[in-house]
Amino acid sequence: TCILGLLGGAFPLLAERIARGYAAYPELQDTLQHPIADYFRRFYYDTVPYGSTGIPLTVAFAGADRVVLGSDHPHTIGNLRDCTAVIDRLEIPEADRALILGGNLARLLRL
Repeated sequence: TCILGLLGGAFPLLAERIARGYAAYPELQDTLQHPIADYFRRFYYDTVPYGSTGIPLTVAFAGADRVVLGSDHPHTIGNLRDCTAVIDRLEIPEADRALILGGNLARLLRL
């Protein structure tokens, strides 16, 4: 299991380019057992409470079942007190909110 920090950085934005690049090289076609996009969904992406713009994009890209709560603590700009507030403000289904706020990590950690 791999959790990418900071919503996966630029990865969700570059995933289509990566997939197109893979498709452009015939010599690569037999190197993967599954479509390349399937591998992108194997990652988890943590949230950081710097704003609510990136989280919905990452949920749309990876699915709410692949997004986990992050705080960026102990970094100086991390904020443990407010890390859930940005999730609470999102206009997403309650089931998705519950996954992000702890359900996904509980499943990953088998709690």
